[in-house]
Amino acid sequence: METISSCYKGNGIGGLYDFIQDQIYEIYEMYDELYAEQEDEAEINVNIPDYLIDFQVFLSENYNALSNYPQTLINALYHSSLLKYPEIIDWFEELKKESMSKPIELLWSFPKEFNSYYIRKGHDDFAKGLIYIGENRFATSSEDGKLKVWAFQPTEWKNFSLRLVREMKAHEGYPVNNLAYHTEKKWIASCGDDNTVRLWDSETFEMITEFSGHTDYVSNVIFRDNLLFSASRDKRIGVWDINTLQNITFLEGHSDWIDAMSISPDKKSLFSVALNNQLIEWDIEHFTIKHLVNKGGKNVYLDMPGETISITLEADNCIGHRSSPHCANWVSGNKLYTSLYEVIEWDCKNWDILRTFAYDNNDINCSIIKDSLLITFSKLIKIYHIETGELIKEYRNPEGREIRKAVISDDEQFMISSDDNGYITIWDWKEMLEGEYSYGIGADMHSFEVFYKDKEDNSGVAVSGGFVSEAGIWDLKSGILTGKIEGFKDALSGAVRIAKLHNRSSQVLCMHQKIVEMQSPFNPLDRIEIELPNAIFHPDIVVGTKNGIIFGTQCYHPYYFNLNNKEVRVFDENYSYANKFSISPDQRYALAHTYPQSFDHDGRPFQNPWKPVSSPIVLIDLEKEEPIGLFWCLSLSSLIKLHEKWEKIQDKLKKFKLNLFNLRIFRLTYPRTSAWSPDSKLFAAGFNNGQIIICNAETKKRVKKIKLSKENCIVYLAWQKNGLLIAMLYDEDRIVEIDPKSGKILKSVKIQGNKVIFEESHQQGRYIIWSDNKMLGIFDTLKFEIIFVITTKVIIRSVRIENNKLLIGGDDGFLYGYNIEGIL
Repeated sequence: METISSCYKGNGIGGLYDFIQDQIYEIYEMYDELYAEQEDEAEINVNIPDYLIDFQVFLSENYNALSNYPQTLINALYHSSLLKYPEIIDWFEELKKESMSKPIELLWSFPKEFNSYYIRKGHDDFAKGLIYIGENRFATSSEDGKLKVWAFQPTEWKNFSLRLVREMKAHEGYPVNNLAYHTEKKWIASCGDDNTVRLWDSETFEMITEFSGHTDYVSNVIFRDNLLFSASRDKRIGVWDINTLQNITFLEGHSDWIDAMSISPDKKSLFSVALNNQLIEWDIEHFTIKHLVNKGGKNVYLDMPGETISITLEADNCIGHRSSPHCANWVSGNKLYTSLYEVIEWDCKNWDILRTFAYDNNDINCSIIKDSLLITFSKLIKIYHIETGELIKEYRNPEGREIRKAVISDDEQFMISSDDNGYITIWDWKEMLEGEYSYGIGADMHSFEVFYKDKEDNSGVAVSGGFVSEAGIWDLKSGILTGKIEGFKDALSGAVRIAKLHNRSSQVLCMHQKIVEMQSPFNPLDRIEIELPNAIFHPDIVVGTKNGIIFGTQCYHPYYFNLNNKEVRVFDENYSYANKFSISPDQRYALAHTYPQSFDHDGRPFQNPWKPVSSPIVLIDLEKEEPIGLFWCLSLSSLIKLHEKWEKIQDKLKKFKLNLFNLRIFRLTYPRTSAWSPDSKLFAAGFNNGQIIICNAETKKRVKKIKLSKENCIVYLAWQKNGLLIAMLYDEDRIVEIDPKSGKILKSVKIQGNKVIFEESHQQGRYIIWSDNKMLGIFDTLKFEIIFVITTKVIIRSVRIENNKLLIGGDDGFLYGYNIEGIL
């Protein structure tokens, strides 16, 4: 008889996954046989052991990493929730003995694990509908074309089970886009991609009727007493009488696909949202438009070779969100709340915006208003006090999956959510409100830097940024958020980004839009405020000079700030600085990577002669504080041909008042990465077209051109002490070793993922750390091998290595620390 252990030894992760699937299928087959033998249609409970369900989830989430890097298995199991099952514990202990290695220690992890929930796979595709139908029952629908009804009995979480009551192909296998529930009639309304709306009896599961009349997908349904409203891609809202089961009318007035809807508390108005951000209040007593809240934009569709491109052009006088909100909640007091990346509170009398709050770096897919609380759902569950806007609690969905729908049970004991991978999670709602909680920064930690009071002090702090209006200060011994740097504008207009200068390493730069706060993380009084004419784009596009700082602002001109006289001036009229600065080992030079632009966002022209088809790498003298050299990857004749091609295609698009840069369909050439030789005399620049140029910084001449492969973007370069180049190729997910003299590839290794997020520059780029969603790998360029791979519970946004600690900034806004002593 096969076991987990024997199956893994014989067939690896793929065989193990098939083995678990077969175990589950066998149980379902047994259920089918029992059901077929029955004379009546009594329910038969399908009892699948929780360890099989959880193990299937674990293997699905980590399949690619475990297949490509078997060494990740022990760490992945160790940091998973599977070690509560005896079947998994025995296998885990066996793996440890055979590998003679132990998992790396997680030094701290916040937020604290919330264990009062139950999770299982509910659908084969992402969730689209979720409603509570009373008596511990709820219904779900999905892109997989199924409508399912579930039941559970409140019990201890360790003994909790969820029972599938009924499964239906409610719309003949078409995706079931949304659900609504009528509490008095106990009817379920469903809508689907078959252009219909259907009513179901929630007790007998028989179809009551089918409403037809829409000419495109039906995306949403909502009840109001004896009326049912259906929103459709055909730009109309259907109105149906559920007593006579007849259509009353179709509301017309939207100019795009309608999605979200909400009924006013007095039941006299309907609020609807179209995908072009058009917002309408309807009088549903007379079925007329009462108020055009937002005019919305206009969609332009361009048929290009191999694809159709959709572009939404913003209309004049648009207010509110940057694009269409995903959900709307109308509450008493004439207030309505719409959600996108933030929540907007509207005064429904005159449709003024009262405030904007509850920012999230991810889409807020749905929201619930319960008493005095607003709950928003993305990858995170955030609970706010609705009057003050204060964030009260925050929880991460298991494995960081996007929550699509959520509902709270009538007795307010449970909250049920469904996510983009088809998983259903049942939460202890009371404990969520009352349990212990540790705060993060509330959004993606996409940048952080580490600081010490002195070199002997190994404790230090990390300063982090994200799509919030403040920077976080974390203690590196405990991992706890101990303070914040505040004073920035709201996060709707951008993120707080963190940078550290190579020549002023004791001070942190906190950048938000046009404002830069330069201060000591240990002394808030030691602070300089810098205001730039335009917004900062990325923390890597900042470099310190002898007397000041150069700020690259992608799609704007770069700026220079003089620390002595506090003056700001344009540093380079010719180019838009993008991606990052690369500083020479002797700290004399910096390389600026540019992006081809005709005009900046304020309409001022760049002087690049080949705008906007190609741009160079710029050599900057940090002592003289000025550009001293330009280096292109293309020859003069190639630049001329490329520019002529661009002009010909551009002429065809003039009628749309668009250009190729906005459409991003023209292959522009620009530098993506660069590296310095150990003696600072030579540098190599990698471009997005698969070419590397090697140049002499002293003579300012190109000495070598290497063509790796056409259209193979180079995202990372390192120049080793042995004189060889290391490059990472984006399109092939590959790391290669190159002889810079001959241009030949000497070694090559395939990796999973191609996003370099940290380089140990103090060791001359010996270690490359890259990520692929939740997986992180460390590559030793001298040994030319992968020395460490780990899978995490969060999507990895930023990484640093400090004093044998691997620090990870997650998409949940928390800092994670691992002990990697002995690995590097």
